[in-house]
Amino acid sequence: MVAIALALFASSALAAPCGPTESLEAAAHGGWMMPTSRSCLYKVAARKHSRHQAHASRLLLADAQARSDMWTWKSLAESHVQLVPEDGDVWMQLVVHTQRHEHPQDVVRVTNAALDLADAWAMPHDDARVVTMHRLRTYAAIRARAGRGLDDEVVSYAKEWLAAAQDQAPAVAWELAGESPPGT
Repeated sequence: MVAIALALFASSALAAPCGPTESLEAAAHGGWMMPTSRSCLYKVAARKHSRHQAHASRLLLADAQARSDMWTWKSLAESHVQLVPEDGDVWMQLVVHTQRHEHPQDVVRVTNAALDLADAWAMPHDDARVVTMHRLRTYAAIRARAGRGLDDEVVSYAKEWLAAAQDQAPAVAWELAGESPPGT
């Protein structure tokens, strides 16, 4: 009951300057947020130490994604993970976006930043998202070194992938790490 009251209090406080929270959320997820609401949320998200900063940032992310404005989404996501480094979901989305649209070196850089903060996330280290980040980083490191062979960094990434995946790792990770799967 206390959690519901706190959620209502938090959402009503955000509603005062930018409009009703339920309307903002529906508009953001539908991609039809009005420019005035978007502008208001940008102001709230830019305010340092505002207790509504993270929520406003999330709404802006949802709006940009729903409108398929990936340039804006990427910019907002990068700002969001600086603001809320413990948001593993946005980190995961940012890593996947980088993997799809940018160079392998960028994937390694963003994934390293994300995994450096993984201890603060509200998810276990063997969560599928964490394991996926390790996998994407390992493959990106291999692609970044195409034609030059494997180096110690790739092997170390593969070992971290194995540690995250435990016994669920595919054979390629074991091979890259120079180890044998358990039970063989």
